[in-house]
Amino acid sequence: MNSTPPIAPAVIAKRIGELRTEVDAVETRLAALRAELAWYEDGKRLFGDAPRDPDAEPPLPGLDPEPSPVNGAKPTLREAILTIMAERPNKTWPVESVIAELRQREWLPTGTHAEHRTRSTLAQMHRKGQAKRMDRGRYRLPPAPKDDS
Repeated sequence: MNSTPPIAPAVIAKRIGELRTEVDAVETRLAALRAELAWYEDGKRLFGDAPRDPDAEPPLPGLDPEPSPVNGAKPTLREAILTIMAERPNKTWPVESVIAELRQREWLPTGTHAEHRTRSTLAQMHRKGQAKRMDRGRYRLPPAPKDDS
């Protein structure tokens, strides 16, 4: 009789930890790739596919050739972060992944300090109990309150 011995709980727990670490690393790399892709797509939208005619008049600085419509349905930064994190509520989100998701959905604030505003908002959310700080630059949603009814 050839039976396989059961796997020890410590071995299982160790492997789960290794897999979580590997998944986090892959998700961080994926977020970086998404951010880079979004950067190139933004550039493509801004400059278009065709090479610029050297004889054409240059656009005025600070003006888009075709202004984009205002998105009245765009969530606030806090709402956007909560929406993104709620899609994977058990995930620990590196700030870079949150920023990449915001950028991909065109929810990242504009301006030179957009990433800093996002980090600050996450820190405020932590202080208000809306997000749990797991480690430096890593957040997750707090557990849902239990229904005692």
